[in-house]
Amino acid sequence: MLQLNVELRIEWGPFGTLSEGGGDAPLPGPLDLVFVLDATSSMRDAIASVRTGAQTILDAAIAISESNLQLGLVTFRDQQVIVMNDLALDNSVSVRQHLDRLSTQFQGVGNPESWDEALNTVVHRLRASQRPIGFQSGNFIGVWRPGVYHLIVLVTDAPPSGFDIVSSPASVTHARALGAQARGLGIHIASVFVPTGGDYDDQAGLLREVAELSRGVYVETDASGSDLATAIVDVLTALAAESGLRTAVRVRS
Repeated sequence: MLQLNVELRIEWGPFGTLSEGGGDAPLPGPLDLVFVLDATSSMRDAIASVRTGAQTILDAAIAISESNLQLGLVTFRDQQVIVMNDLALDNSVSVRQHLDRLSTQFQGVGNPESWDEALNTVVHRLRASQRPIGFQSGNFIGVWRPGVYHLIVLVTDAPPSGFDIVSSPASVTHARALGAQARGLGIHIASVFVPTGGDYDDQAGLLREVAELSRGVYVETDASGSDLATAIVDVLTALAAESGLRTAVRVRS
């Protein structure tokens, strides 16, 4: 077990190896990294943590990528996916600016959120025109580079809703399918659960499963998410330290 700090740890789980399938490469090394963030009101403290720690997060990504980094940034709220930065090289300044301005001004109508649809956008590189009208702002059409480590950092406190605002068996099935589809495309998902309202619909279990299906990483923050920036840096650092050979689960001590 790799100790990260006094309160948080990574436990390496038996989910397979990151070298299976296409699109994998060891870290440190070239990295394609997309942040998929819940920007609803319940995530206020978590988003504040990301704003404060934005440069530290980006510095960690630049370091483990050995300055060969493509970045993307997507947020989501009830019934809308917002592409803030398409996946591209040399855009860390723009991503930092968007993170600095990120807010939770959008109020969630209900508990479930459209994180499965945000994942769908990123995994399958969807344009707004390929979505129902008004449900996606911006195009995600950047190319996941071959022979490069691919990572999505998904952050939420809620179960998935699709574009329907309600959690259903269909949205849960959709989320699981996206984990498997990401794996087939050589994309790993770091699922970061922020338990602002507790684990009221087994969203923690689903997020863990999505991570496992993609041969990725499951992470929990503290209840408010005020340590989110630290959690993201820990994931990046741990993956680099392990040279991409194993998947991980990180939970509260």
